[in-house]
Amino acid sequence: MIKQKYFAISSFFLILFVLLIPRVCAQPAALPKENAAEMRSQFVEYGKVFLGKPYKAGGIGPDSFDCSGFVYASAKGSIGIDLPRTSRALYSYTSRIELSDLQAGDLVFFKTTSSGTISHVGIWLGNDEFIHSASDGPRTGIIITNLKTDKYWNKCYAGAGKFLPSVSKEVKNESASSVKTDDADSGSSPKNLQKSEKSDGELELVTPDMLASKNQDSFLSKIVLDASLGIGWNFFTPNSVRLNFRGVDSMIHACYNGENFRPGLGTYIRYDSDTKVMQFPVVLTLTLGDYTRIFMGPVITAGTPEYDGEEIKSSFFPGIMGVAWNTPSLKVGKCGISIFQDIHYTVFNKMDGTALRARNSVTSGLVFSSGIRVSLPISNIL
Repeated sequence: MIKQKYFAISSFFLILFVLLIPRVCAQPAALPKENAAEMRSQFVEYGKVFLGKPYKAGGIGPDSFDCSGFVYASAKGSIGIDLPRTSRALYSYTSRIELSDLQAGDLVFFKTTSSGTISHVGIWLGNDEFIHSASDGPRTGIIITNLKTDKYWNKCYAGAGKFLPSVSKEVKNESASSVKTDDADSGSSPKNLQKSEKSDGELELVTPDMLASKNQDSFLSKIVLDASLGIGWNFFTPNSVRLNFRGVDSMIHACYNGENFRPGLGTYIRYDSDTKVMQFPVVLTLTLGDYTRIFMGPVITAGTPEYDGEEIKSSFFPGIMGVAWNTPSLKVGKCGISIFQDIHYTVFNKMDGTALRARNSVTSGLVFSSGIRVSLPISNIL
């Protein structure tokens, strides 16, 4: 009866959480399709201003860039749009399109590392060419590359995406001449660089020299916040094997979304209905690839846990360890929403500090948690 009550309460909060997501992650106004050609031209021409600038990991201009920093700065400076800060996040943010449907201003993505994940991004120019910030090879920095003739980039090509409205065939043909890819234009300034919106809704002129003050610190721009709410469960009790409700947990987490290293820090609030305690784990995390996270850390416990008719003692450290998986994110406004599943083990001992029986140790500490995660890059709110 008590477990049914907790299950009903947790279900109510989970439903409430889902209903509040659209309000928390309100969808921004759709970009006007009638201005698509102009926005794409401004975006491309603005990026070409930086041709020849050197590559620098974490760079967002105006003097040096990494690949995603170049895309971020070009969108911010030309048309006032805040894009995610990493190539992986950009891939999730954009809508998938076929190579044959690419238009100038779309993004092209590449897998250049042994991890097999998205690791590079560039801006499509048309005529089989894209502009990007290369970190290695015979030419580095901001360069223009032909995807068809360059064997390396052709082999690494992983897909394409768009964040700007498509241009109709008629408009595309009329405006194609405005999107040039000649390196001789690299020193020229694009027209109409306004479009960066102030907080009061007015527009201001943004030039490459202003990017240093417009862009946020490169470290801060790579921080991604996420919050999750889940229901705990497992397959066993001390006396039987059956589906068993274990409570509710929520988490707030921050991750440094680097290209090769993604550490994080998070804190839980957990109620465990089997041991009848509230717990507050603080965990260090490491995100592997795009969809896997491992974590461990100390646990602060409120109250004395009970299990199988006896009082037990929770361990402060080592307290909790586990691994979590999530689905690809569904974009809702500036946020990403995904389903997660984790498996975590919390350490409990007897009151004198000795280990529990193996069966009770497993059944008390091993819990699965299923729920919803909402993520938000800090760069989207600064």
